Amino acid sequence: MNIKPIITDPTDVDVYKFSMGNFLFKQGYLKEVVGWSFFNRGGTKFPIGYAAELQKQVDSWEGLTFTDDLLSHMEKVMYWLDYFYIWAYLKTYKFDTSCIKITSRIVDGYEDISVSYEGEWGKIIFYELFLLATMSELYNIMSGMNEKIISEEAQRVRNSDKIRRMAACGAKVAEFGTRRRYSKEVQERILSQMIEETPELLTGSSNLMFARKFKITPIGTIGHELIMFMGAKYNPSMADSILMSKWVEVYQGALGIYLPDTYTTNHFLRYFDLLNSKLWDGVREDSAPDTDKYVDLIIEHYKKHRIDPSTKRVNHSNAIDSVEQVEHMQNYRKGEIRRAFGIGTWLTNDVYPANTDLKPVD
Repeated sequence: MNIKPIITDPTDVDVYKFSMGNFLFKQGYLKEVVGWSFFNRGGTKFPIGYAAELQKQVDSWEGLTFTDDLLSHMEKVMYWLDYFYIWAYLKTYKFDTSCIKITSRIVDGYEDISVSYEGEWGKIIFYELFLLATMSELYNIMSGMNEKIISEEAQRVRNSDKIRRMAACGAKVAEFGTRRRYSKEVQERILSQMIEETPELLTGSSNLMFARKFKITPIGTIGHELIMFMGAKYNPSMADSILMSKWVEVYQGALGIYLPDTYTTNHFLRYFDLLNSKLWDGVREDSAPDTDKYVDLIIEHYKKHRIDPSTKRVNHSNAIDSVEQVEHMQNYRKGEIRRAFGIGTWLTNDVYPANTDLKPVD
């Protein structure tokens, strides 16, 4: 099977990887050794030969480079990045994929896949997103999914309904769908459609390549991995407070949406004191089982510190997959706190027929 490289641009990755990479650069954490492994939580049955094809894809990344054009674009639009991180570190960055280990075993006519890597954080920070996006698209190609999904026109009709209804309720949505996209082409089409039909809805994209292509805002701050690292290096009980302090030291008020759920939101709020509550613009809700109770909790926290909640924001990014969800969250305690949404798979991998057991790689 002759499959072309899927990742052909080093900026085909989420913006938060650059925001965190810059933080590591400024704080001296680039050489900290970290690891990653793929957990097949969705029980995906990978086709025979998948591991070998994935290895070819990974090998192709070694030819990627951050060209001067790409770096100039980063300097222009990602004002929070340090000049020397862009022009000294990324300029000389080499994609060495020898650390990525791919193994497989045959189980009931399918491949059971294991993928992992370990190395200096600065050198491997982009591989998680490259791997997840590649594994999803490669699976769809090798499984013949193109013959099973709905047509491009049907996708357009489905997308039009959802984005127009979200725009009608006043929602503001950032596209967060790189890691579980059906394909690069599907992600590009939904962004193009949102810009064409509902520009008032779209606030930007987490994918730097597409943000550059469509001239929209690149969006991305902190990932769980950074807070997990702080917990491992210092102490889980102090991870959030230490990171908040160091993040503000580096970014001086930019990138002010915190991710509070790594060690539970209730634990985080103990350290989200008056100073930090004033300094940070808001929080991202990424795992709450009840979004109403979550919003209640955050509003009451701000009120306790005598901060007007309407000056702050909750960004929802927890597996949003219906217009009704967005409408409800947009209108719950409306006017009391600002709301925004980060939506991923439901935008970039909603291509399956209704009433089917077909689903994205997860």
